[in-house]
Amino acid sequence: DEILIGRANAREVIVGPFFAFGKDRAGTLEVLRTLGKERDLHIDVVSAVELDSSRISSTRVRNALKAGDLTEVTQCLARVHDVGGVVVHGDHRARTLGFPTANLDCEAVIMPPDGVYSVMVKVADRETLYPGVANLGVRPTFSAGRSVEVHLFDFAEDLYGSELRVGFCTRLRDEKRFDGLEALVHQI
Repeated sequence: DEILIGRANAREVIVGPFFAFGKDRAGTLEVLRTLGKERDLHIDVVSAVELDSSRISSTRVRNALKAGDLTEVTQCLARVHDVGGVVVHGDHRARTLGFPTANLDCEAVIMPPDGVYSVMVKVADRETLYPGVANLGVRPTFSAGRSVEVHLFDFAEDLYGSELRVGFCTRLRDEKRFDGLEALVHQI
């Protein structure tokens, strides 16, 4: 109740019929209903939703995302999986290669497996979605550490400090190490 009422100031919680929370799923729907009565919190239980004769659940979505099955994720969510973050300064290496990237300081969420993805990006409060490509992983060619780097096609604005939402559309390939800058540029 500290999170729902204290921090989120929730007035209503909508859950599915198989909802459970807490350690070992000990928080049952009945526990939530009792909490709701005590705290003047309305609990609304909605019907389960199915896809291909199988129930859609947060567990199903998380497992598909961890497996890199973006088609399954998109079908379950009825949208692409996206992450948000603020653009921070990186090593400025990609800019010198002719492919500037926005390095994101991302919120802590479940990510798809490391690799290269086609993405659609929403910049701050703009309505436009920008196509691009993202590298998620450790940047093995440079041993540069874990990052989410996004290159927007035909985009030349300064994005430092801007909030982005990056939607993962298609996994293009695994992340891989190149023998040098020329091989990396050729791949790009």
